[in-house]
Amino acid sequence: MMNPIFRIINLALSQILRSPLHALLSSNLTLITVTGRKSGQTIIVPVAYQQHDREVRIVSERTDRWWRNLRGGAPVLLHLQGRKVTGRGRVIEEAREVLPLLTEHLQHSSAIAKMLNVQRNDQGQFNSQDLHRAAERSVVVCVDLSGGASGA
Repeated sequence: MMNPIFRIINLALSQILRSPLHALLSSNLTLITVTGRKSGQTIIVPVAYQQHDREVRIVSERTDRWWRNLRGGAPVLLHLQGRKVTGRGRVIEEAREVLPLLTEHLQHSSAIAKMLNVQRNDQGQFNSQDLHRAAERSVVVCVDLSGGASGA
């Protein structure tokens, strides 16, 4: 069960990301909409993302549950920088496969590094043990946007 404070924060973020004020947050946050595999219910979650050409990558902690609906691939809807974009999501769960994607993600997101307790050394490199622990606790969701976008 989600903490009531997180529920309120997620609701507020969702409203902003759907509004004309989305530019305040949408360079780093998107709404991902997935369908529950068992329940069939719509699940909408604000998440931090990075875009690499036609792929959006999202790092999620394993303790979150929404990403499990994307195992084996599934359609998703993103509210990406003020537009609704459809794609196909897949989950990378193996720590050895998560590690390089996570490392690349953290290079561009000090907030996610902090959230995952990944420290840098004096030379600015990530602590290897911290990275490996974070990879064990994380998954990477990759959303292929090759299918195109729908309207605003």
